[in-house]
Amino acid sequence: MVSCAISQDVLPGGFRPMTAFATYGVFAPMMANSVRMTLINNDVNPRAKAFFILLAGHDGPETGEDGPTHHGLFWMSLFTAYPGIKVYKPMDANEAVEMLFHAAARGEPVAFSVVRPGIPVLKRGDGVPPARAAVNGAYVFKAFRENGKPKRTLVICGGQVMANVLAILPELEEGSDVKLVAVTSPQLFEELRQRDPGQAEAVFSDEDRGRVVALHNGWRGFLYPFLLPADYTGRVFGMDRFSRSGKPDEIYKAAGFDPAGLRAKLLGR
Repeated sequence: MVSCAISQDVLPGGFRPMTAFATYGVFAPMMANSVRMTLINNDVNPRAKAFFILLAGHDGPETGEDGPTHHGLFWMSLFTAYPGIKVYKPMDANEAVEMLFHAAARGEPVAFSVVRPGIPVLKRGDGVPPARAAVNGAYVFKAFRENGKPKRTLVICGGQVMANVLAILPELEEGSDVKLVAVTSPQLFEELRQRDPGQAEAVFSDEDRGRVVALHNGWRGFLYPFLLPADYTGRVFGMDRFSRSGKPDEIYKAAGFDPAGLRAKLLGR
């Protein structure tokens, strides 16, 4: 509450403060009323428009040992509904840096998701865009090979999910031409659609929407903007139950989001 209030102040000389405050992602909704009131003030009183970063730390099933009370799986549903704030979920450390600077440049409130354990730093180059691409909300991590095989588009949110998909990619490509779309903020990508429809179409086309399978290590609805309404229950996999306590790899296995589980989801074996 104090951090939200401070962010609305105007200091002598016209300087504006920014604030950052943090908790586990799963506890972020406890801050919702202070955030909501600040967003309302931003809307009705632009002169005192606030900029803050709500750090949703220790997010996702990576907080495995702490049990179902601490797994940040569903909290972002609230903050994607509020106007005036966006959820950022970078894939790795390099994207986190780019998205933090992007938030600061925009001066717009964000809920910023990060996990507790170390996660892989994705390799760039060889067709993989630089980490800066994350500020568009989604980008093509791997394009189609155009090899004549049936095409499959995978929309992926979560750095560990991407790493696990990459572990089984050779098997996926045995019978399919696979495109990987990395998602860091569906809300930012919707803005890209409005600002530059051509660029957005190159990332995720109408044809992609018709053949997409979406993967998110949390609430399935976070990736609904990439689906057709009829596909909400058939083409998006998420975590829909409260997990039990366990190490992160155990939680991923129990949810079917380890390499073997993803193989079963995507290949049926």
